[in-house]
Amino acid sequence: MKILAISGSPRDNKTQYMIKKVLEKGADFAEIVKLSDLHIKPCTGCRACAKAPFECQQEDDMTRLSIKLRLAEVIILASPVYFDNVTGVMKNFFDRCLGLYWSKRLEGKKVILLAVAGGERQDSAERCLDSMQFWAKLLKMKVVARIGVTNGKPEVKNHELEQLSNELLSWIE
Repeated sequence: MKILAISGSPRDNKTQYMIKKVLEKGADFAEIVKLSDLHIKPCTGCRACAKAPFECQQEDDMTRLSIKLRLAEVIILASPVYFDNVTGVMKNFFDRCLGLYWSKRLEGKKVILLAVAGGERQDSAERCLDSMQFWAKLLKMKVVARIGVTNGKPEVKNHELEQLSNELLSWIE
């Protein structure tokens, strides 16, 4: 698996549509993980992950997901907009990546950001994308693309999503 797509949506609709459109050409090299299908406990702030081996002490699905993140060459983050931000499961995932921050294991990885806003305000999608970009920046990853849509209509960005799908294969070794 060279491409890891992480969906913050609890449903299989518009966010999944965007992920699948980007993965049209690279599907054979990809895995899609739906955060709502995983059991990831909230960060307790214990800071055990701040010391080598930089692993969280909680036993849940985040252990396997952090391994997948380290192995991926390209990471896709996709979230619907909830209250002008990422979903709660995506934010919880961000918090649990603290060990990956301390270990610097994701530095330099390429990241694609996707957001779907149900309303017509583009600034809602932009704020969601900004949250994901801030997380990627903290982990010193390289954002290579960000696409946000409004009115719950990702198909209006089909051309951009298809272009991204074509470029994606050139980013993996």
